[in-house]
Amino acid sequence: KAGEKVQITALMPINFLFYRLENSEAYANIAGTNLGGFAKNSKIYAGEAGNSTGLYMQNCELHVKKVGDALVYGAKNSKIYAGEARDYTGCNMKGCELHVRKTGKELGLGATKSKIYAEEAGKHAGNNMVGCELHVRKTGNRLGSGATNSRIYADEAGRGAGMDIEDCELHVKKTTDWLGSRAKNSRI
Repeated sequence: KAGEKVQITALMPINFLFYRLENSEAYANIAGTNLGGFAKNSKIYAGEAGNSTGLYMQNCELHVKKVGDALVYGAKNSKIYAGEARDYTGCNMKGCELHVRKTGKELGLGATKSKIYAEEAGKHAGNNMVGCELHVRKTGNRLGSGATNSRIYADEAGRGAGMDIEDCELHVKKTTDWLGSRAKNSRI
């Protein structure tokens, strides 16, 4: 029920925990796929979770230490805090704030009007994002490719950072190769 606090201690991962949770606060030590999927106006905490955690959640706050692929895919207006995530973290999210220590490839792919902070990300971080701000300490190749109207900051990036960006700012302290190939109306 709305306003209730839920705490689950599981011996093995349970899929779809807190699915469609609304106006509540929930805790789980370990969860399977789809933890908090389609949740609204809730706070969710987990030690470990599987793929698609936070799928399409809205106006939520999510804290997870270790998680699988597609963390918060399609989420809206939410705050996300993750320790370690696999690939496709923050894809297609809108109006979110994402903090992740370490993640794989495609961080923030297609994100819109979001702020993303990462210590370490794989290749293709920030690709095709629109109106976003991305801060990453270390990332792989093709940082921000195809991004529009965004600000991208990296301490260290692989080759091809800023490829095909448009109306963006790209700030990279160290790179292994060229920056901003085919960039349009951008500051590098």
